[in-house]
Amino acid sequence: MLGVTTRAVNHWHRAWRQEGTAALVSKGLTGPDCLLTDHQQHELRQILRRGAKDYGFSTDGWTLARIRRVIIETFGVAYADLSRGVAAAAPDGLDQPAARPPGHGTR
Repeated sequence: MLGVTTRAVNHWHRAWRQEGTAALVSKGLTGPDCLLTDHQQHELRQILRRGAKDYGFSTDGWTLARIRRVIIETFGVAYADLSRGVAAAAPDGLDQPAARPPGHGTR
């Protein structure tokens, strides 16, 4: 019904019994801070909206590998590829864009 495990519900119930409703208040977003500034995030959204072909890829679909490459090329920030182990880089030739028109991928 809630889409959570019994263990999570038991944890919440225990916290509520011990500390009341204050223990159930969200602690906010978890995880590491974003490595991009608000302006860079806005710029990335604009790039993604224009499409992968506009950036120089052969097809218009965005993949995590392509987005990661755009972030590296445009902002000089590297996010780890957790699907492939610790900070694995894509092999040469994989998901590389074709030559881009002038003005694309610049800061």
